[in-house]
Amino acid sequence: MILRRYIWVLPLLLLTSIARATYLRLIPTYQMHIDERGRKISIHWTVKNDGDEAAEAVGLDFPSLGRAYTLASELAPQGRASKTVIFSFSSLGIGNRGDYSLVYRVTYKDTNLFPFSAPHLVLIPLPPEAGRVLSMQSGRPGNELTMTQQGEGKIRVLIRNTSQRSLSLEKVEPLSPVEVSLRTQDLALPLRLLPDEEKKILVSVQTSQTLIGSVYSVGLVASGVVEGTHFSEPMTFLIRIKEGFWSPRNILIAVLLGISVVWIIVQLKTRHRVPEIQKRTAAKRPAP
Repeated sequence: MILRRYIWVLPLLLLTSIARATYLRLIPTYQMHIDERGRKISIHWTVKNDGDEAAEAVGLDFPSLGRAYTLASELAPQGRASKTVIFSFSSLGIGNRGDYSLVYRVTYKDTNLFPFSAPHLVLIPLPPEAGRVLSMQSGRPGNELTMTQQGEGKIRVLIRNTSQRSLSLEKVEPLSPVEVSLRTQDLALPLRLLPDEEKKILVSVQTSQTLIGSVYSVGLVASGVVEGTHFSEPMTFLIRIKEGFWSPRNILIAVLLGISVVWIIVQLKTRHRVPEIQKRTAAKRPAP
């Protein structure tokens, strides 16, 4: 009887139940050795699990090179995994002296095998360096774009040559996790920029398998040549994930609330009918 009376509360308990909070954070560090005579670069990565949950399938991904490496099938909390990777100058597009960048991602899965990734950048100096020559701004307050879990958006980026020298912009590379895709539109490269000249570019953003309430740091890496010296400069902005109206969570809430309402209505009607049935039964009984 008690179970029947309070069973309608169970969906509400499901809505308010909170699991034990855990977090998963992988921190990469690296040591780099540049062999100019052999025209190759050796980078030794160490990835530490700084969270309180084990990470599965930990790896390094180099999207522009089409290369990926596995560091550990499972990385326990506070555990470390290492990997040394050798790159040739030609594979990194290294020709002129100056600054270069290598975009990579740390990829992993949680204990539920949900995939995650985090973008990072390796700066490769080959002095003399060009110095700061570009300014890139999104024009949005706080450099932030709000999107749903699986959505599409656009952001305008203003690129300006802040130097007093003409430069050639040769490459604009996305710096983003697997869950967020960035693609420049209507940008013909190489692009020549005179001193103080500006260029607006449109960047399309697409999200998939993101988490509600999460903030993803993404960006672009612009590179080119100024007076024979190579430069590479990054910019970052934020993608904040909001909950869409027809998200799975909202659908579940609507279904559970619907079940609760139907159950309450049934219980009220049942309680209302019981006294009527008792009165009719008593009226049909013969008088003693």
